[in-house]
Amino acid sequence: MSAEGSGRRGGAMTTFGARLAAAMEAHGPLCVGIDPHPSLLAAWGLPDDASGLREFTCTVLDAVGGHVAVLKPQSALFERHGSAGLAVR
Repeated sequence: MSAEGSGRRGGAMTTFGARLAAAMEAHGPLCVGIDPHPSLLAAWGLPDDASGLREFTCTVLDAVGGHVAVLKPQSALFERHGSAGLAVR
């Protein structure tokens, strides 16, 4: 993990609030939810399993990553697939 991603800069811990403020300054206040509902996966032609979650998530990240301040996965929609759903990155 990079120093930026870890919350550390120059060896000192950066607070969540400071990192959020910096992200909002750079990208604006938009928060994008990653909500892979079963019906949405089906509409995208993806299976309702960990591989479908992964493809959906990667597609969303590729589209908005680096353009928004915050990404917020809907954890329940990943948790319903157990450890395989939680392992999606």
